[in-house]
Amino acid sequence: MKLVDAPCHSGPGQALVRVAASGVNFIDVYFRIGLYKADLPSPRNEAAGTVEAVGPDVTDLKPGDRVAYAMHRGSYAEYTVVPALSS
Repeated sequence: MKLVDAPCHSGPGQALVRVAASGVNFIDVYFRIGLYKADLPSPRNEAAGTVEAVGPDVTDLKPGDRVAYAMHRGSYAEYTVVPALSS
């Protein structure tokens, strides 16, 4: 793993989340040992955190909301951009 700075901004239909906790599951272990191949961003698939920013068309979330997500890679990061889907 290499520490790098990356742009932190959300676009249309997205939310920028500051990751507070990241889940670890068997699939993550399989990625780490090379059983399954994965490109960057990091393989972790779920996290919980706080919304920092939302895209201009997002109405269901706002900065400060606490959220959790699954099935979106990249939760090893300090911040991650995820789809802001309504349930």
